[in-house]
Amino acid sequence: MLIICLLILNEELMFIIFLFFNLYTNTRNAMSETKTALITGGGKGIGEAIARTLGAAGINIAITYNSSASAAKLICAEITKKHRVKCNAYQLDLNELERIPDVVREIQQEFGHIDILINNAGITKDVPFNSIDLSDWERVMRVNATAPMLLMQAVLPKMKRNKSGTIINIASLIGQLGGKLQGSYGASKAALINLTKSAAKEFGRKKITINVISPGFIETDMSAEVIKAEKEDPRFAMISMVGPGLPQNVADEVLYLCQLKNSYVTGQVRQVCGGIL
Repeated sequence: MLIICLLILNEELMFIIFLFFNLYTNTRNAMSETKTALITGGGKGIGEAIARTLGAAGINIAITYNSSASAAKLICAEITKKHRVKCNAYQLDLNELERIPDVVREIQQEFGHIDILINNAGITKDVPFNSIDLSDWERVMRVNATAPMLLMQAVLPKMKRNKSGTIINIASLIGQLGGKLQGSYGASKAALINLTKSAAKEFGRKKITINVISPGFIETDMSAEVIKAEKEDPRFAMISMVGPGLPQNVADEVLYLCQLKNSYVTGQVRQVCGGIL
C-alpha cells in the first residue's frame, strides 16, 4: 500500500513539474517572439504616434529623443502601463553620429534584438536657396540621411543572421517634389528615398523589407510653419481629402508594413499625402 501511495504521489508530482515546465517554456517562447521596434524621434509628433501604435500592437518599444527627456519617459511609462509591453527611452542627438553604434548596442543588450527600425527623426532649415549656409546644409544632411544610414548599418547584421527584419524610413513629399525654401530638407529626404531603394535591392534575399513612407502635409510642431506657408501653394489645394493629415495617419501605415507576413513589399515609396499626387 505504501509503495502504491508513493507511486501515485510521484505521478502527481511529475504532472505538476510537467505543467510548470510547459508554462515556463511557453513564457520564454512568447518573450522571444515579441518583436522590438527602435523608433528615432519617438518623443513627440509622428514618432510618438508610431510608438503608441506599435506598443498597442504588442511590440516592445525603444525610442530615442534629443532633448525632451521627461516627455519621452512619460510616453514610455504610459505605453508600458496600458499595453504591458517593454518601453525604454534613450537620449540620442543624431547630429552626433559617433554615438549611434553605442546606443544601438545598448538597446540590443537591453531587449535582446531589434526587429524593426523606424528612422523617423528629422530636422529642417528653411531659407531661400541662395541663403543656404554650408554648415546648416551639412547638419540637415547628417541628421536626415547620414544618421539613418548608420542606424541601418547598425541593425542589419543581426537582421541578416536572423533572415528577418523590417526597416521603414520616414521621408517626405518634399523629397519627391521639392519645396519652396526647403532645398536642404528636400535634398536630404530625396537621399533617404534613394538610400532605401538601394538597400532594399541588396537585402531583399535576406527577407528584410526596407521601405519609405513619404508623408505629405502632416500636422506636427516642426511642420506648423511650413503648412501655414504652403497653404498658398497650389498643391495644397490639390489634396483630395480635407486639410492636412495627422501623425496617426502615418503611424497606421507603419503598423501595416510591420504586420505584413512573408511580405513581398520592399523598396517602395508609400505616400501618406491625402491624395495630393
